[in-house]
Amino acid sequence: MAYKYQDWNFEQGYFDFCDYLCPDQESSLIEYLKKGTFREWLDENNRYIDSLSPEDIQAMTQRKLEKHIRLWKSGKIKYSLSRMSPIMPQILAEGVECTYIPFSIEDMRSGFQQLIQEILVLRLRNNLPAAIDILLPVSEDPVRVFQDRYEAMERLITAFNKKYLCDFIVHETHLGFRISTNHKTVERITAGMTVCLLKEYFEQHGGFKVYIGYGIGTDLAQAEAAAVDASRESKIALGRVSYLKDENRVLAALSDGHAELSISSEISPYVREVSDMSGLSTLTIQKLIAALRLIGTEEVTTQELSRILHITIRSANRFVAALVKCNLARVLYSRQNNTKGRPSKVYQILLDVTEENKGLPDIPAPERN
Repeated sequence: MAYKYQDWNFEQGYFDFCDYLCPDQESSLIEYLKKGTFREWLDENNRYIDSLSPEDIQAMTQRKLEKHIRLWKSGKIKYSLSRMSPIMPQILAEGVECTYIPFSIEDMRSGFQQLIQEILVLRLRNNLPAAIDILLPVSEDPVRVFQDRYEAMERLITAFNKKYLCDFIVHETHLGFRISTNHKTVERITAGMTVCLLKEYFEQHGGFKVYIGYGIGTDLAQAEAAAVDASRESKIALGRVSYLKDENRVLAALSDGHAELSISSEISPYVREVSDMSGLSTLTIQKLIAALRLIGTEEVTTQELSRILHITIRSANRFVAALVKCNLARVLYSRQNNTKGRPSKVYQILLDVTEENKGLPDIPAPERN
């Protein structure tokens, strides 16, 4: 193509497979070529692509389609190259001088081998040992009341097992029950590690509160220890939420399946002030505060916010970005949720969930770029 268009410095073409790593900075590719370090760029580019989720790739594909057309219509390019067959018909329909670069048999074979490897890893992960620790609150009620609830718990676990056809082995403990199971079962009864259907079932059919902790481990002992830690966190939260601790010792809050966000009809001065600072609506601020109150922690990912607020991840990202801009949120660390894919950023949301402040606390002025 360089020979055809006499484009020896690659200045007249757009190559959508070359700017994953450096969008809108294709010239950096030329620098790698000049220095003879193209392999270094290619390896780094491929690692970046491997970290993308299907949603990321879908969004990127749309951006590249728009970029092909925009550059062509603006006269900035004379030709383009693409390795994205789904967008080729639309590119050509816009009159763009674009050539499709097909994948080789070696590329396809490598892709299938990688997919098979991922399936094997997923199967191994599904069989990781797991445990569920269920505790009854110790109260001043008569011993007979505790015993009745203990027996009711056993019946409810059996009924829940029949309803969801779980792979359960149930053991009695001093204050409740411990269930031995596997990762796949826990993932199913928590709807992908997001809610606690077991807690909801107990409250709906038993009418009493329980503390529930889920644990995943590389062996059963680690899983049981993680479940004990998670149920302790549920106890600290007074049973409002259940918790899950995975094999990487990451702790996550699980809501019940029908938890409602409690939002006041009155808008406090604090909410108004946060709204003015962030540019978000007062209703959005109220929902964010209610979500934090529900999960019982100020540490949250945008994926978790999207599930709790029933919004898209893009909207959750926009809300958090607005809070970060005015120093009402910050990134704490990254959490690897799966064996594959990009880690999720865990944010600390610095909102007052009590809404008792009449004004904002002293907050550093937002940084100016």
